[in-house]
Amino acid sequence: PGLILLAPALSELARAGAQAGLRVAVEIFADRTYEDDGQLTPRAVAGAVIHDPAQARDHVLRMVDAGGIVTRQGAVLDVPFHSVCVHGDGAAALETARIVRAALLAQGHEVLPLPDLP
Repeated sequence: PGLILLAPALSELARAGAQAGLRVAVEIFADRTYEDDGQLTPRAVAGAVIHDPAQARDHVLRMVDAGGIVTRQGAVLDVPFHSVCVHGDGAAALETARIVRAALLAQGHEVLPLPDLP
């Protein structure tokens, strides 16, 4: 009961965790784009992976400001989220994480450990 399930936004994992009564922290991706159905853009589509840290920062800030996922087509999917994932296998992962965090703090948002989330 003390564990937190970290699950992608709008995923079956998040739904199943909530239905099972688990505490679920929903995550969005800083370095991936989304489709209008809430799924990640397939990697085969140009621009699906965001490599530029500044673009990833802007992507996250758009979603924070919108209160949900902003798709590459411009739709806003109303979904609260608790975590921002930066894929660690990219060359710019550390820089991306640093500037996303700095931008969130600069806008007055708190960055908290998952157990401290309301």
